[in-house]
Amino acid sequence: MRKTPIFVGLFLLRMAAPGPLRAAESPRIVVPIQETVLSDGARRYSITLSFGGARFDAALDTGSTGLRILPRTVDPQDVLMSEKTETYGFGSGTVFDGVIGHGRVGFGDAGNAIAGAIPVQMITHVRCHKDNPKCPASRVDAEDYEIEGDGLPHEGFRAILGLRTSQGAVPNPLLAIGVRRWIIDLPLDGIPRTGWLILNPTDDEIAGFVKIPMLPQFGNARRPASDIVPGCLENLDTHSSICGGVLADTGAPGVTAVFSGRDEEIWPAGTHAALTFGQADHTVQARETLTIGRRAHASALKFVRWDLPINRVFAGLCPYFAFSILYDPANLTIGFKPRDAAPGGPVGEVNMPHELSGHP
Repeated sequence: MRKTPIFVGLFLLRMAAPGPLRAAESPRIVVPIQETVLSDGARRYSITLSFGGARFDAALDTGSTGLRILPRTVDPQDVLMSEKTETYGFGSGTVFDGVIGHGRVGFGDAGNAIAGAIPVQMITHVRCHKDNPKCPASRVDAEDYEIEGDGLPHEGFRAILGLRTSQGAVPNPLLAIGVRRWIIDLPLDGIPRTGWLILNPTDDEIAGFVKIPMLPQFGNARRPASDIVPGCLENLDTHSSICGGVLADTGAPGVTAVFSGRDEEIWPAGTHAALTFGQADHTVQARETLTIGRRAHASALKFVRWDLPINRVFAGLCPYFAFSILYDPANLTIGFKPRDAAPGGPVGEVNMPHELSGHP
């Protein structure tokens, strides 16, 4: 019989202790999404989850992958640490250094939950990438830093829940515990009863979604899912457009268009625009009309010139203000369903009889 160290044995007993439903049963769960407005006006979104014996709010981020936890957030006895280190960077320039551990994470409440033991990153150090030395982490002392807090002391979250479906050493937590698909419905100002993460939605719940295949160029044989779909950012005033791969991201407050080989683009605040999403045959299946630079549309726009084979539009929060979005990694699709428009918000529609202005 193989010997098991006492600590490891106790940890495994804790992991196996009676508790919420296990991933194999894969029930439908609805988890509330909260909106937090930082003192600088930035909007952040989070959910409450459990980890071992702790419950805390984690930033909800569909632009990154993995559960990553700051020090002093969970009981060390609830984490089985490995010797494998992990470094993970974000578009803001912030970098997390840490160690991969395993612990039991749960979504939902005690009466109706999904839980399982998964790999996570236990953060040991937060820093800025050398190419972005003035990232948010540079603006605050280490003991005052919180995730997605814009470098404001004690604002933000103690953990980040990265739900992008691309896989790595620290995987998407939902996939790791057996969730098949999920819907994100962000809270909207002026629209009651909104703000839900629906895990394992029923067939009836996904029936109204237009499903668009993810672009295979952004995945690979081992990790085919990318959450990037074909689409365009269109200027309705000048009829110019930037087309390529589009990524919605709950952790990004604005829109960034990355393109190559073109003249400088200037779209001033007030520009009438549209985000379109479609198929490889260039037909538009979903369309969001918006106004550049409007807070209610999360549409502050930045252009980045970069020599890439395929243009990219990092659409940030903007699509979530017009659509409920369905993630279906098994079928490699992203689904869009128009929401009731918030006062002054963007408008989403589906099954458009148009073609994309360009193609990836």
